[in-house]
Amino acid sequence: MKTKTKKFGVILLGITMMLGALTQCKEKKEDNSLILAAILYLSQGRAPGVYISGVLVDENNEPMANKTVTIKGRNETPTVVRTGTAANRGYYKNVLSATPFETRYADGDSKISSQCGSAVFALYGATQAAILGDRQLICDTSTLPAEASTAGIAESLVAAGEVVAQFTTDSNGAFVSQKFVIPNTGNTYTVEVDGAARNRRLRVARSGTSSLLTQSDIILGNNTTPTEQVATKYAFSIFNLVVEVEYPRPIRTLEGTLASNVFIGANEQVILQGTVIVPNGVTLSIGEGAKVYGSVSPGGALLVKQGGKLEAIGTATNPVVFSSEKAVGQRQPGDWQGIILQGNGIQTFGSIGGTAIGEGDVGTFGGNNNADSSGTLRYVRIEFAGAPFSPGNERNCLSLMGVGSGTTIDYVQCHRGFDDGFEWWGGAVNHKYIVSTANRDDQLDFTDGYIGKVQYAIAHLDTAASSSNDDTSRCVEGDGNTSNSCSASARTGGNCADPWFANLTCVASNGNAVATSGTNIGNGWYVRRSDGTALVGSISHAAILGTVGPLNCTAPTRYGDIVASSAIGTCTGGTALGANSASDAVTLTNINVTAPDWTPTAGTITASGNLKTVGSAQMNQAFFDDTNYRGAINTGGTKWWDGWTSFPAN
Repeated sequence: MKTKTKKFGVILLGITMMLGALTQCKEKKEDNSLILAAILYLSQGRAPGVYISGVLVDENNEPMANKTVTIKGRNETPTVVRTGTAANRGYYKNVLSATPFETRYADGDSKISSQCGSAVFALYGATQAAILGDRQLICDTSTLPAEASTAGIAESLVAAGEVVAQFTTDSNGAFVSQKFVIPNTGNTYTVEVDGAARNRRLRVARSGTSSLLTQSDIILGNNTTPTEQVATKYAFSIFNLVVEVEYPRPIRTLEGTLASNVFIGANEQVILQGTVIVPNGVTLSIGEGAKVYGSVSPGGALLVKQGGKLEAIGTATNPVVFSSEKAVGQRQPGDWQGIILQGNGIQTFGSIGGTAIGEGDVGTFGGNNNADSSGTLRYVRIEFAGAPFSPGNERNCLSLMGVGSGTTIDYVQCHRGFDDGFEWWGGAVNHKYIVSTANRDDQLDFTDGYIGKVQYAIAHLDTAASSSNDDTSRCVEGDGNTSNSCSASARTGGNCADPWFANLTCVASNGNAVATSGTNIGNGWYVRRSDGTALVGSISHAAILGTVGPLNCTAPTRYGDIVASSAIGTCTGGTALGANSASDAVTLTNINVTAPDWTPTAGTITASGNLKTVGSAQMNQAFFDDTNYRGAINTGGTKWWDGWTSFPAN
């Protein structure tokens, strides 16, 4: 902590690369490094759609660095556009057709007639060779394949002046996998550089040539004549234009601030384009099996503000999944920015019951209502989230800021986030059955007055996922207050976070073995930042295996009935909830984070007493079940995570 799916079936249907110079441009310099980044990027995968990459150069073929390129619609659908050389006139099928292109030479007039129709043949057949000169033809007469239409890619015209893509070239003049906002097909587009009126037509094709149109083009379309030409000298061109098309395309994209209630239906696919805000008075409802993908650029996020609600309710066999827009196998921690819930619960940074600015530049949260509701998350999986804004300023997998106990968050998994899994700032939201796996920093993290209750939590540290550049990775890290000191428990109106944790299973592993060491792996339960007298948190009936040490406290805490794979340790000034903590050779069924089964197979999991009787009344909370075993799963107990969790490496 800092101060501060089912498989996604993306099918690459085609990659088209145009190599070499364009007509009217000087000979291209040999500099393959300019497009190398674009080529390498092809293996990373993204959300379905249409993407282009290339290198912008001036009339002298010099890279045009840091230039803003804007692509706009022209409101025309060409029937014929240019390709080939003076000796090679050709045609191609529609940009998204699965049929590969064919080439016709001067003696291939029947091809024009059969593919382009008699009207085109009459204009451009062999008898019209003198008119053709060195101009080139592509017939684009086929319709979209069924899978493209089903995926939501349109054949309709893009209105004149409508921006479909905008991006800035890098220091080499390159742009990499830039997505068309409206990937309609069968269009030509106007290209502008830095807003200047040096327009160039861009023809985007999946099969065949994609290029800036030149003086040698002949364009037959709904809005043009065969004699339309462009200027004979150009201020810029694009080399090495790469076009990629990926299916299936989600039905909907959400972006900006929702103006009214929105419902995402069962099994529907939706992309969060940038930060999507659910404001006060608005509810975003998500049905079982829905897949919600966060865009990579701009970084997708779901931000539920105070008074807004998220109702994401899946089932054990059909959970709601939040994930990266990248293809399965190509996803990474931090691909998108995660889910942020902001409530009116009490937070204690700066003042008790005031507001604070949330980590990750998400605005204010907090108030005086610890019973506040931000909605429901049940049978939900969140993965590959938590993109950093700046060092020490990350969004997490699930950020809970001033979230009140009226909110229900049960059966939720956070997997492979860039920073923390679950992080709480104040509030009093309670949880049962939560799983946090292979997040790069802490799995569970609290501060600033959080006083919720957590039972049946699994926190699995993956030594391969931790980074030496991060804070030490722990199962549970707690700060009394991010201001570095606090003096009294928030349970009784003070400013120290003081939650309860019962039946925690904490594991650190490297492959199939319990970790004995690992990059930046810390303790299982670690609390800090109080004045040395104020207690920070209570934990009992826990199993802590493979961390550097089970307990480490620079602020006092309450602990009891913990079984661990090494000596328990002490928390100076803390309170033992009975003399029940022990070191034991506990083993679990499978501790490889790619296919875990945390069911105990050996060791002393049975507790010395029931949860609610340990340490007098400390754990006797109405929210808790009165368990008599240590850890989140009893020997032979129900695998309550089965069906709705998943553990992909990427």
